[in-house]
Amino acid sequence: MTAVPLDAGREADEPQPVDQIREPRRTAFDRITAHREAAKHPIVVPWVRDRDQREPILRWAAGYAWHVARFHALRLPLYQWRLLRRAPVGLLRAIRWVVDEITDAEARPLRRSAVVRDDVKEYMQLARERNARVRHRAVAAVALAVPVAALAFAMLAPVKAAEVGADGTVLSRVPMISGISWWVVVVLAVSALGVIGRDREKPLITRATTPLHLAPVLRADIVEVALRALPGVVKKDARIEFPDPVTRDGPGYLARVNLPVGVTPQDVMGKRAALASGLRRPLGCVWPAPGPHHGGQLDLWVGDQDLATARQPAYPLLEKGTADVFARLPYGTNQRNGRVGVQLIENNALIGAMVGQGKTSAMRVLALGCALDVTAELRVWELKGSGDLGALEQLAHTYGSGQDDETIRGCLEDLRAIRAEVERRAGEIKKIAKRSPEMCPNNKVTRDLANRRDLGLHPVVVLLDEVQNLFSHETYGKEAAKLALDIIRLGRAFGVILVQATQRPDADSLPKGISSNAGIRIALRVMDDYANNAILGAGMYAAGVRATDFTVRDKGIAWLVGVEDEPIVAKSFNITTGMAERVCERARKLREQAGRLTGHAIGAAVELSKGPDLLLDVRKVLANLGTDWVWSQVAAERLAELRPETYRGWSADTFGQAMKARGVTTKQLNRTGPDGQRRNLWGVELDQLPDATRSGDASG
Repeated sequence: MTAVPLDAGREADEPQPVDQIREPRRTAFDRITAHREAAKHPIVVPWVRDRDQREPILRWAAGYAWHVARFHALRLPLYQWRLLRRAPVGLLRAIRWVVDEITDAEARPLRRSAVVRDDVKEYMQLARERNARVRHRAVAAVALAVPVAALAFAMLAPVKAAEVGADGTVLSRVPMISGISWWVVVVLAVSALGVIGRDREKPLITRATTPLHLAPVLRADIVEVALRALPGVVKKDARIEFPDPVTRDGPGYLARVNLPVGVTPQDVMGKRAALASGLRRPLGCVWPAPGPHHGGQLDLWVGDQDLATARQPAYPLLEKGTADVFARLPYGTNQRNGRVGVQLIENNALIGAMVGQGKTSAMRVLALGCALDVTAELRVWELKGSGDLGALEQLAHTYGSGQDDETIRGCLEDLRAIRAEVERRAGEIKKIAKRSPEMCPNNKVTRDLANRRDLGLHPVVVLLDEVQNLFSHETYGKEAAKLALDIIRLGRAFGVILVQATQRPDADSLPKGISSNAGIRIALRVMDDYANNAILGAGMYAAGVRATDFTVRDKGIAWLVGVEDEPIVAKSFNITTGMAERVCERARKLREQAGRLTGHAIGAAVELSKGPDLLLDVRKVLANLGTDWVWSQVAAERLAELRPETYRGWSADTFGQAMKARGVTTKQLNRTGPDGQRRNLWGVELDQLPDATRSGDASG
């Protein structure tokens, strides 16, 4: 009877039960291919090849060695006194050790035990062995002592004639070694006896440093215990694998872990405090992150020192060098002390934090990088009035500092001008793309286009600090929010960059459209998950990206989203006001040499109202309607038809706020509309418009 295969009669493409599918046997070629495609471990540890990591480590090692050398050199007499004081005890211990060795003292308890048990046979056997050992050891001791004594006598005895008389008689002799060498021998002998006689509870040498935290070496078993202790993450019998051994990685350890099936790195990141407790490390030393190979892999980096207290290298552009807005600007360092850069071009940035956690400092670091690019035009509005960005005033095309109505209005007018500039640049890019497509691939500003002054496509960086004071302003807030949103959405491709910082990321102070369209988000310490997600994006808190874990001592440390493929942690460079002044003075000289200083920096008045004139546009709407009044809702609709790129999305309330910002307050108008119905709605009359507007050209 012929056996029938399990898959007989089955179509070739018909699915088979999993338990009936035979896995093909792996050949030697398959194994070679797997190794060829596998990730190769570095031949030299990464920190040795990375200058940013290598230099701080070597600098610390040299400084530590110099401190230890000076510390112990000063206490050398004290150490010698301790050795001298313990030398007699050491001599007695040495004599006792020699006597015990010769007399076979280690077997004495065995002989006593035989006596207690009245075991004559065993005692006699032990006694014979003891006598043989003593005899052999005594002979060896004498054989060793004779040459040692002869050598000492030869070194100390007078063997060389120092003075010889006229008759050949030797008048004096000197020993083989000089007086200094003799004292060296004595010191060495006393030191050796002092070490032998030392007190185990009182160290001879004082510690030069006292470590704040002596953490044990990180091992795989320690990591596994900590992971299994996380509440609600790893089941009791779940399998945890370590595809690579735990290794040193910069100033810390890297453990790559394959988590149990169904557990993600985000689950562990959300329990970072509990993980730090399990590892017995400070919270600032423990940084879990997703691994590179699959969704269940965790890269756990554990530092030797808390990130908040670790020594950070100086700002790399402090004394020399320039920057490029089209490349990465230096921002700070990560947990491994490696540099972190931020590329602002084609991005907009949002920075948020509690008061006093380094928000303005983070903005200042980015601003200084832009300042050292002579082609970048800076528009700086510090809406707190503290002058934290005052060093940039000598470079800025427009500048304002304060939270008063006049400064807020100036910022609004600048946003109008920037919105009009975005529209101009769009037209310029369209012309260039039509004439020479290769000059602007994807219809975006490039470095080559930015370098050409005739095109006016240089980068424009707008810095808005404490932006909540602008967006929550009763009169100017809504229009400013709309302008900012338009700039964020449209200006990105045309070299216009908006960097905003806020300490109050709520719906009124930070409109959702603005926060959700920022490509780069930087969150320093915040208090709750709402603020965390408002800055970093929805779902970040649940994914374990939590700026709420930072404490007061973590000033300057932030989560960065949009800088790399995955969220990262970085500490911004610590730049004081004096440092910022020095950098800006150097940046001003570079701009003077390049002829790039404009506007406020050279004392020139900047015309901010370059955008459409709302009052004149209202005049045009009234002319088109053929009336001397208009309701706010109708005005908003007609304005959107007149200039959709400027007024699209305006409501009656937006129109009222914008008119109030220009000195015209809407009022209730009880009028009959085009449909014949009489209504009492808010609106404006022609007589309310300023005289200059009424006499203006309304035909356009």
